[in-house]
Amino acid sequence: MNKKWYYDDEFWITYGPVMFDRERIKSASYEIDNLIMLAELKPGQAILDSCCGQGRHSIIFSDRGFKVTGVDITAPYLKTARERSLEKGLDIEFVKADILDFVRENTFDGATNLYNSLGYFENPDDDLVYFKNIYRSLKPGGKFIIECSGKEVLAKDFRDCFWYEYDDFKIMVEYSINLNWTELETRWIFLKDGKETDAVFRHRIFSAMELAGLLSDAGFGMIEFFGDYDGSPYDQNAQRLIAIARK
Repeated sequence: MNKKWYYDDEFWITYGPVMFDRERIKSASYEIDNLIMLAELKPGQAILDSCCGQGRHSIIFSDRGFKVTGVDITAPYLKTARERSLEKGLDIEFVKADILDFVRENTFDGATNLYNSLGYFENPDDDLVYFKNIYRSLKPGGKFIIECSGKEVLAKDFRDCFWYEYDDFKIMVEYSINLNWTELETRWIFLKDGKETDAVFRHRIFSAMELAGLLSDAGFGMIEFFGDYDGSPYDQNAQRLIAIARK
């Protein structure tokens, strides 16, 4: 696969059903309602849904009364997002742009990066470029919300292989940790109609301390960590890594 797999529309089209199944779409309401409370966001505020994908979180934010801009590089996903928002009668701005380029100075009250949308860039220095773009795009006091699988959670719950079925296809997922716990490699084997396709992709993974360092270097001040959407501590029982950083 091309090193810049995250720019490949065909990848996202093929594996979209794996990443955004019915349960994943349904969970967006729970996730956003809890993040609104954790970050103390208020209806009417402007939200940047960075790496918005098919817009499942953008739609919930908008439905809750927020002014939403969703940004993503994948044109087919943005098309789906626009169609779903129009079906619900919601006014959401969806923008096709690279998050390394997208900046709107002092515009948003909140910004999100959800569902493991970090660490894709080939150059690790670009992670900081991206965080600085978010910092610049937030108003003073604005919140940046990140949700991902932290290293601590991966180490606790790690499984190197599992199968599952969904509708008329079967998926085998294989994981491996590379480069001294700095990279997660994922292989998806996709079985449908007697045909097999697979994809291998890699992205950087972060501990809470590493993520705090990046956020601090980008200019963020107070940074809080949680272990799940319910606001539980980021400790040995954490299920996710959720960070909320204030400009």
